[in-house]
Amino acid sequence: MIIQRLCKLSVHKRYISLKQNTRPEDVEANNSLNISFTDKLCIITGSNSGIGFATANLFNQLGARLILIDKDVDFLKSWATNLDNVQIVKADLRCEDETLKALSCALKKDNCLDVLINAAGIIRFGGIFDSTREQIDALLSTTLKALHCITKWALPHLMPSQGNIVNVSGRFGLRPAKDMMAYSIAMSSIDQFTKCLALDLASCKVRANCVNPGTLESTGLYRNAGMSREQFESYKKHSLLAHPMGKLGNPGDVAKAIAFLASGHASYITGVSLPVDGGASIQNFP
Repeated sequence: MIIQRLCKLSVHKRYISLKQNTRPEDVEANNSLNISFTDKLCIITGSNSGIGFATANLFNQLGARLILIDKDVDFLKSWATNLDNVQIVKADLRCEDETLKALSCALKKDNCLDVLINAAGIIRFGGIFDSTREQIDALLSTTLKALHCITKWALPHLMPSQGNIVNVSGRFGLRPAKDMMAYSIAMSSIDQFTKCLALDLASCKVRANCVNPGTLESTGLYRNAGMSREQFESYKKHSLLAHPMGKLGNPGDVAKAIAFLASGHASYITGVSLPVDGGASIQNFP
């Protein structure tokens, strides 16, 4: 009986101690995440379609000031007709000169950048027997080389604000796939680039993370790879088997993950590769 009373007293004291030492941030953590980018300046590449556009659309709703960069901007121009907070810059980021001109033009008025989101990308199919040097060059030019270039030249604008970077990789960056050799290599290069960035920039208080989407209900990326509608539907059926949740995601799912990583709610997260893939990256699937 005495022991039980002593145990109850000890638990009560610990409860009082915890309650008295509760930090404001612990209380806030119990509230719903209200993400806002009001007055934050954000660059989003590859924003004319897919994940890039979904992210631009979401960040616009969250109050961000947007600089949208893509080599095709016709759709963006029509979308942003009545938006005063959106600046559209046409540039092919595979070309360093165009990248420098795009940044110079975009940041002419605002020298301080808060978020850089690298969402430009392509997909190519083929294993060791049918992949080509041209295919690998195209993938690495659009992913790793373009990421390195725009990130390097954007850093002087990100560092004063202690901003952050979110790169878009893919689930094959975490687990390679058969007949996806060049694409898997390109995606894994984004993950390693992100981790190296996180290490190099930690002392500058600049964070770097990436998202790894699974197969999405979006045709643009695959159409650009030469897939017909019928081929894409067949590919989707096969891909469903690789996603334990039994469904494919959409670009909006990835945009929300990007918003979280770019927000203050992720202020202690850097160097992370975040799967947004319905569990595909943890399942053994041929």
